[in-house]
Amino acid sequence: MNPEHHLPIDLNTFAFVEREFVEGPIGPEKILNQCDRDFLYYCLTYYYPEKFNRETNNPRQIREKGIFGNPNVPMWLKSTGIGFLKVPELLRSLDLNLKINGNKINNYFQFILVPLHLILKNLKKHKRN
Repeated sequence: MNPEHHLPIDLNTFAFVEREFVEGPIGPEKILNQCDRDFLYYCLTYYYPEKFNRETNNPRQIREKGIFGNPNVPMWLKSTGIGFLKVPELLRSLDLNLKINGNKINNYFQFILVPLHLILKNLKKHKRN
């Protein structure tokens, strides 16, 4: 592994949080399918621990405030990335940028279209084989 591609994180002091639960019809239920949100939270926590931590802008608050986008996207619409509508703008406001396979992501449409283009390109390649 190339160390320059890995963040030097002190796991003893990093702002890890536990998965949140909501009250369900028969008791507490774990909120599922939040890995993408948590990944972004941990990235932001690394670069901006004063703005994203256990007390301020934690995953629960990110969901409740809609910081990344619409948090109430039905499962069948998750692949549209609507839940991350605000991420490119948020990253820009924090002087961070996102690249997907070398393509700089400046807005929501690029955030969705670049990975989609890569998927379609790979499907074509596999179809030929």
